[in-house]
Amino acid sequence: MNRFTARKAEDRDVDAIVHIQRVAVEKAWAPIIKENFDVFLREKFDPETQTKKYAERIHDPARILVVVETADPANQQVVGFGGAQQHKAGDQPLGFEYQGKGFYLDPAFEGTGASLILGQGLMAELHARNVKSICGWCLADNRMARNFYEKRGGKLITDAIAPPDYAIAPHVAYGWVF
Repeated sequence: MNRFTARKAEDRDVDAIVHIQRVAVEKAWAPIIKENFDVFLREKFDPETQTKKYAERIHDPARILVVVETADPANQQVVGFGGAQQHKAGDQPLGFEYQGKGFYLDPAFEGTGASLILGQGLMAELHARNVKSICGWCLADNRMARNFYEKRGGKLITDAIAPPDYAIAPHVAYGWVF
């Protein structure tokens, strides 16, 4: 079994973050968005745009960005990342301090325990900021992700209204209160 560590993302992680997001999105979204998936991927996850976005997010004090990597010092590799942002006025679902902004794992590392370490690292950063609640969105048909959130105490929020940019596929929201 692989061993993993989580830490705050750094500038050197941006390329890995963009790559992981792309391969994870391809696996999770392609079966759901069957028509014109390549157009969707190109428009929503353009590598140049994503690189700039994550380079900025690493330094944004209103955000948390954590990576999980293999612990072997001779062969360290970032294999996933998760992020959160302070809840803004009008964000759905209502009543949470932070909102998850991505939780992606390289599909090659599913089932290895890396996602558990990533989740723990993200929660540690939230606790360090004295955050008492977080919510996040998930593809409604992504049963693997939903099971992961439910097993870690996420509560389905049935009255949340998905943001307009999620209209491409049905989403559900989960919340945690600490």
